Order: sequence, then structure tokens, then C-alpha cells
Amino acid sequence: MKSAVALNIRRCCFPPHKPVRRMPPIPHAVLALYKAAEMAAKRFGSSIEAVFDPCGLILNSPPLQGYYWCTPDTAFTFASTGGDGVHYSYLDLPNLNGESGPIVMTLPANDQLNYVVAETLDEFLGLGFYAGWFALEQIAYDPDWALEHFSSPDDEGDETQQEQLKFLQDVLSIRHVPLDLERIDALTGKYADYLQVPLEPP
Repeated sequence: MKSAVALNIRRCCFPPHKPVRRMPPIPHAVLALYKAAEMAAKRFGSSIEAVFDPCGLILNSPPLQGYYWCTPDTAFTFASTGGDGVHYSYLDLPNLNGESGPIVMTLPANDQLNYVVAETLDEFLGLGFYAGWFALEQIAYDPDWALEHFSSPDDEGDETQQEQLKFLQDVLSIRHVPLDLERIDALTGKYADYLQVPLEPP
């Protein structure tokens, strides 16, 4: 059983996003996530955008470019957590052939604004296998707690969250991916050239 931890997160409204530019084709894996949300919305009696909110994924369909001032220019935001402006985007890189690019977590309230947390959407979804994606930002604030939190099922977890996670696991064939801080550091360095943002908020 895991001890309760104050996550220092407040839920907030979405900020206005920058003008949307021409969008490339939506990656196959992201379309599959939207399809799963459509199925889940009917099952759980929710909207497509909000159905996975208990799991920490409030979906944007279609993805948005320029979601926040600190979202990388090459990123398309497909989901947010609803806390402190934290959101998830895929990088639109050359020669992806319909596959999703690396997944960026943007933390507007943190000194380091962007982390590449996974190289594919499948890897990203695997990180939240046990606990969802709401608390993934804790890699920046309490990494030891994050490593424990994402390593095994949460005995005190919300029943709705666990039911929806199981639904996602079954529909999208998600497998657990261990949280690896060294890998996140390496991926963030590897794709640093694609994480450029303005020096200050507008």
C-alpha cells in the first residue's frame, strides 16, 4: 500500500492556444486512442474528451499546435492532465510514415518546461499502465516517489480509474513500461533541437 503524497497540483482551465497551423496527418496510434475514447464514452457515459480524465488524459481531438506558450513549435498536443497546464504532445518529425513522434510532457509551472518521456505513443501509454498519467509530472518534483508510484498497482487507487485503465489496456494492448528517469533524460537530450520555445511567456 502506498502512502498518500501531496502532489501540489491544482486543476485549472485550458489556456488560449496559439493559432493552429496546417496539421499533418494524425498518427495511427493517436487515432487508435481516439477510437478507444469513443468506445469508452459510450460504455462509461461520458464525452470522448473527458472519458479518460480519471486516468489523467483529457483528450484534444484533433490535436492542437501551439497549445501553450511553452509548447514546442513542432509539437501537437493530444491530451492534458487538467492540472497546472500540464499537457502531452507528439513531435512532428520527418519520415514518421504515420507513426507518432516522441511524446513530450510540458510543465508550464516548472523551471524545465519540456521532457521527452517516451519515444512512441505506445511507450507513453505503457508508463501509465498501473497509475494513469496525471502524476507523471512528479518526475520533476519528487522523482523517487514517481518511480514507486508508477511501478505497481495502486491499492488505494480510484475504482473508476482502474476500470478505465483496464479498458485501455485491453483495447489498445497496452503493456507496462517501467518508468526510467535516465531514459527520459537521454530522450530529452536526443530531441532537444525540437523542444525550442520562447524565452519568456508573452
